[in-house]
Amino acid sequence: MHGLHSNFAWRNSETLWTHALAVTTDNDVAHNNLGYLCVDRGELDKAISYFESAARIRSGKRDPHYDVSSAFIQMNLANALDEKGQVAEALIHYRKLLELQPDNIEVHNIVGTVLTQQGRVGEGVGEWQKVLAIQPDDGNAMSNLAWVFATSPDQSLRDGPKAVELAERALRISGGRIPILFRTLAAAYAESGEFSKAIQTAQQGIELANSQGNSGLATELQGNIALYQEQRPLRDPSLTRGNSSPHSE
Repeated sequence: MHGLHSNFAWRNSETLWTHALAVTTDNDVAHNNLGYLCVDRGELDKAISYFESAARIRSGKRDPHYDVSSAFIQMNLANALDEKGQVAEALIHYRKLLELQPDNIEVHNIVGTVLTQQGRVGEGVGEWQKVLAIQPDDGNAMSNLAWVFATSPDQSLRDGPKAVELAERALRISGGRIPILFRTLAAAYAESGEFSKAIQTAQQGIELANSQGNSGLATELQGNIALYQEQRPLRDPSLTRGNSSPHSE
């Protein structure tokens, strides 16, 4: 019965907003909500079209709710474009959102990741640094920065001591419950030449990953330990070529 109820609610909402478009003009709310429904159904092209219409209509309205409503629409459009793989277009709309909400740490974090996936790692670092300037205890930005500072093939981006500082803080704030942060901290220790600490930390990460059923991460960490036993730091080639999130394994 739950599935039937959900399906009915979806159709009812679609009917409501489609009717709203038929009887009103310049209804950005209806376009936006129909776009949201299309995303839920996996119809990204239709969703993008609705969101683009909503953004165009909203840009012509300057009511007291302009910034909040426009930011919401820009976020929906950017996310849909990003999910469709239209990354350059998504970045345009994430940037427009940041013009409206310059302290939106969620969007700065997203932009940092998108830029890094494009191979624009230095720019991604800049976005995560903006996050920490706004919210110094943001674990996402801390862990991503630590990973880049520890593992980037670009020597100009590496900073072992800073990577250790950030990774230790991120791990402490997380309560030690996120195994991938042990991988980040181990890599930071290795970059700083502290290979014994790197091995010990990676082993802790393996135990935690296995306890959570994350065998893939445990295998990655085992491979990292082999490097550290040879006194070799870890390098993440995806930080050169892009197309991967920081420490995505």
